[in-house]
Amino acid sequence: MTTCSYKPITNYHYKVIDLVYYFFSHQRDAREIINLKM
Repeated sequence: MTTCSYKPITNYHYKVIDLVYYFFSHQRDAREIINLKM
């Protein structure tokens, strides 16, 4: 019972981690582009 209720939470958690990692990787690229322009 605990595993069934916990599994969707972990799946959602991993999706959030993927989104955050994707966002931060693009933020780093944007910062490098801004640094190159400056």
